[in-house]
Amino acid sequence: MFLKHSNHLKFIVLILSLSVFVVSCGKKNSSEKKQKMITSVDVYIVQTGDLKNDIFVTGNLLADEQVDIKAQEAGNIVSINFQEGKPVVKGQLLVKIDDRDWKAQLQAANVNLETLNKDLSRKKELLKINGVSVQDVENAENNIANVKSQIEQLKVKIDYSEIRAPFSGVVGLRNFSPGAYLNVGQTITTLVKSNPIKIDFQVPSNYANSLKVGQSIQMVTRSNKDTINAKIYAYDPLISETSRTINVRAVANNPNNKYLPGDFADVLLTLADIKDAILIPSEAVVPQVDKQTIFIVKNGKAVSVPVQIGIRTDRMVEVISGANVGDTLIMTGLVTMRSGIPLKINKVLNITNN
Repeated sequence: MFLKHSNHLKFIVLILSLSVFVVSCGKKNSSEKKQKMITSVDVYIVQTGDLKNDIFVTGNLLADEQVDIKAQEAGNIVSINFQEGKPVVKGQLLVKIDDRDWKAQLQAANVNLETLNKDLSRKKELLKINGVSVQDVENAENNIANVKSQIEQLKVKIDYSEIRAPFSGVVGLRNFSPGAYLNVGQTITTLVKSNPIKIDFQVPSNYANSLKVGQSIQMVTRSNKDTINAKIYAYDPLISETSRTINVRAVANNPNNKYLPGDFADVLLTLADIKDAILIPSEAVVPQVDKQTIFIVKNGKAVSVPVQIGIRTDRMVEVISGANVGDTLIMTGLVTMRSGIPLKINKVLNITNN
């Protein structure tokens, strides 16, 4: 009887021991499973910094004004009144073409006009007594109009015989001498005004909203390596369909015509210079269909936050709204990241805007 009771107690102890073992194993497996569900991430602490967005492009120097001086009437050159490579002033006579034939025709036309005017006056008197017809008077008036037209044409030819500078500048070279015959449209020389001097360059279209008239730029010319300060005074109101860029034009002082049109220049354009901007690494931004988001660590879990992005640099982006200084920004595992995922911080990254 005692032996039977002893065996019963041993059986109960064995059952209790197995229960404790099973419960212990279950808790251990649950803990291990929970640890496996925690995602390890690298983070960046959101901070402020100075945002200076510079771009470098190649530009071309242009003259403020430039024109090919051409003959508007054909004829022999009587005189050349400029020195190659020297300054001239607006209205200065550059070349004189022989106009004696046109002046002789003009004198004859004026005499003819005087005669026709007298004939018209006589016919008008005769018309009063029906001595001539109305048609005769009208023909006389038409003859006068034709001669007046010829006179105006001759005056224009005589005016074109004096080729003058349309603006002040420096003339180029010539390839003819006095006595040479010029054809209509033949180039005589080039006139250039290069103070101030202009700079043409192209800016990628994604910077269109950052361009402003009056914005300062710096450029370094290829020929003499001088640094020149210039200001944007105009840019195209459209984007090129082929290059997806915007043509921009700036102007700079050019005393003594030191910088020559046609030279290349390396242009530095500062599109933004903001103090204490909230900056985050560009790779932390997760684009969505209709917004952009970031993930931050909050209470040990991932939280998705929509953000409004401002200026971008090569490494950083400006956050206008959505992120605050001190936020713990998730940098890794963003492809599979979701709100509510438990997180473990593996490493705090140190990323600068330099």
